[in-house]
Amino acid sequence: MARAVDPSNGTRNLGKYYYEMLQSLFEIDTKYVPIKPIGFNQKNYNIFENRLDVLRTLREVKLLCHPHHENAITLKI
Repeated sequence: MARAVDPSNGTRNLGKYYYEMLQSLFEIDTKYVPIKPIGFNQKNYNIFENRLDVLRTLREVKLLCHPHHENAITLKI
């Protein structure tokens, strides 16, 4: 799970929250709140046990098929 932290360099941006998740520091706008990590370069076991995770994974796969830009990752299936 994500836990709120202070940035390591001591500088905070207004309107930003800092969270540590999976040994990485994330800076996000205050209007967003992390729920839980999904997909972290490991095989996801039992993804069909949670309907919400299935829908999120399907949405991400569909979205990754569409970008056609040199700075965006495109999923080819």
